[in-house]
Amino acid sequence: MTRRQMLVVIIINTLLSCAISIAVVLVAFNLGLTRTFTAPTPYVIVASTATPAPPATGTPTPLPMPSMATEVYQVQSGDTFLGIALQLGVDLDVLRALNGSVNPDRLFVGQELLVPLGSLPTATPTVTVEPSPTVATTPTPTPTTTPIVVRALLATTSSVAAPTIVEILAPGVIEEEAVVLGNDTADPLSLLNWSLASADGRRYRLPRFTLAPGGQVVVNTRIGVDDPQNLFWGQTEAAWTLPTVVELLDPSGDLIATLTMRQS
Repeated sequence: MTRRQMLVVIIINTLLSCAISIAVVLVAFNLGLTRTFTAPTPYVIVASTATPAPPATGTPTPLPMPSMATEVYQVQSGDTFLGIALQLGVDLDVLRALNGSVNPDRLFVGQELLVPLGSLPTATPTVTVEPSPTVATTPTPTPTTTPIVVRALLATTSSVAAPTIVEILAPGVIEEEAVVLGNDTADPLSLLNWSLASADGRRYRLPRFTLAPGGQVVVNTRIGVDDPQNLFWGQTEAAWTLPTVVELLDPSGDLIATLTMRQS
């Protein structure tokens, strides 16, 4: 075989190899294009079918009555619950709870609302002390210790809604002596013009003061400034030296209850 013939054979083999390679590539490409792929399942967002709760209807449940001493505020022209709360520095929910039966959208001039004691600009109630008859008594020395009470008798003479005489604190000691009054009823109780009377004829007429259900107020014998938990009679001598009787009189002057305390 001559050199020319060998060269021709090599060229032919080379061309055949290239043709075979190209054919293999084309076959593989065609197979890849015709292969079937399964399309992924798309995510579907389904809107919630839950039925929203219908808006509340009817009269809203009133807030519970807070236990605190109150006084009366008279509605002025242009007043609203929010405006009154901001003006007096009172929590709006407390104001609504104290006046649960009042429609806040229908206030009228002169209407009376309950507000916490001490929130009004003229918050200090005026204490009225009736003059007592002159009674000749022998001064009793101030005891050095708190007397021991061995018996307390509560005699109720009427069924009207009335405060209760809870106890006498430190009888005979002017700096600590006080009568505790409570409200055992389910409604707010006004103490205006109720009176406490001592055995020697002295009488303390209670000022405008409202006891919430279950609330208490301490009526101190001594001089002081009234606040939401304390009232002050303004006396310079003890009024409940043992043995003693505390009389509770209603605004008409009728005797409602007495509390008798004796020393051991």
